[in-house]
Amino acid sequence: MSKKICIVVHNFSDYGGVGVVASNLANEFANSDSRDVFLLSLIKDGRPLAYELSEKVKYHGILTKETRLRTQLKELLKPVTKFLKNNQIDVAIIMGHWPAFLISPVKPFVKTKFVFCDHGALMNQWEDKKNTFMRLIASTVSNHTVVLTKRTREDYIKHFLISKKKIDYIYNWIEERPEDSIKYDNKSKRIISAGRFGYEKGFDQLVEIMSPVIRKHDDWHLDIYGDGEMMNIVQQKIKEYKIEKNVHIMGEVRDVRKLFKKYAFYVLPSFREGLPIVLLEAKCNLLPIVSFDVMTGPAEIVRDGIDGMLIEARNNEKFSDAVNYLIEREATRTSMSNNAKGNLEEFKKHKIMKQWEKLIDNI
Repeated sequence: MSKKICIVVHNFSDYGGVGVVASNLANEFANSDSRDVFLLSLIKDGRPLAYELSEKVKYHGILTKETRLRTQLKELLKPVTKFLKNNQIDVAIIMGHWPAFLISPVKPFVKTKFVFCDHGALMNQWEDKKNTFMRLIASTVSNHTVVLTKRTREDYIKHFLISKKKIDYIYNWIEERPEDSIKYDNKSKRIISAGRFGYEKGFDQLVEIMSPVIRKHDDWHLDIYGDGEMMNIVQQKIKEYKIEKNVHIMGEVRDVRKLFKKYAFYVLPSFREGLPIVLLEAKCNLLPIVSFDVMTGPAEIVRDGIDGMLIEARNNEKFSDAVNYLIEREATRTSMSNNAKGNLEEFKKHKIMKQWEKLIDNI
C-alpha cells in the first residue's frame, strides 16, 4: 500500500553524516512510483541546501533561525502539526534525537506514525543528561526506533527498557561511484581526515598524535577537511606544535570523497561516533584506516589488521605508533587497500533499503 513519507531533519543546510543519510533515503524512496516523499527541515536559515534532492522530493522548511530549545518547542508545534496534517503524511522518519524531541509534542495531534532514527550512540553520551533525556522522550513517543549499530540497539533495550519489537538497527548504506579509486596510490605520502570541527571529533588530539609522526617522517602530510567551532583551537595547536608545514586545515568541501584517491590512508580520531559514513567512503576508495576503537561504529566497519587498525580509545601514543607503522610499511598499506571492500556488501543500498521498506510497510 502506498504511503506518504516525510524525512525530518533539524537543518538541511548543515553538512554532515545526517544530511547525507537524509538525502540518500529521501531520494531512494522517491524513486518508487508508489511513494510520495517530503523532506521537512525544522530550520531553514537561507543558506543553500547542503545536499541534492531529487525533483520528486518535496522540500519544506519552517523556522528562519535557530533559537533556544524551549522557544523552538513552542514555535514548531503548530506549523509541524499543520504540515503533517495538510500533506496527510503517513510516516515521519525523524533524523536525530534533537528534531525528534523538538516535534514530540506534535504526536498526539496527528495520525502520522513517527520513526525516530538515532544517528548517535546512547552510551557515548549517557552522562549528558539533556541528550539522554531527549533520546528517552523520542524513543518513548515514537512508534518505532531505528539505531545504527547492534550495540546501540542492545543499549536501548537494556537502559530504556524499550521493547525488542519496537527497535531495529539499520546501517547507513554506501554506494560505489564511477569516480571512486580503482587503483590504490601506494606512493602517496598524504594522510586525510574530515568532519565537523566539534570537540567529539578529536581534531585537536590529532595534532598531538601527528606531532611525533612528523618529527620522524617530515616528508609526510596530513590534510584535515571541514569547518566548525573548534577550527581556531586546532589551528592554534598546529602552530603550538610547529607542524604548520605538514598539517593543513583545508576548509569545508562539498564532496570530500572525490579527493580520497590521492591519499595513502584515512585517520579517524573521534571520541564518539554512531556509524561514520566517512569510513565507508574511505573503503570505497581503497584507503586503509586508522581509528580509535570507540564504543560504537568503527569496529562494525573496520576489520582490525585486515583493512585498518583499531586503537584503544584516547590512547594518543598508540595512535601515533599505528600511523608510523603504516607509513613505514608500504606492503601493509597495499594489503589493507586490497582488502578494503571485503565487507562492503553489509552496507550496500539494496540490502539496507529492503530493511527500510519492510519497516515502512509494516508500521
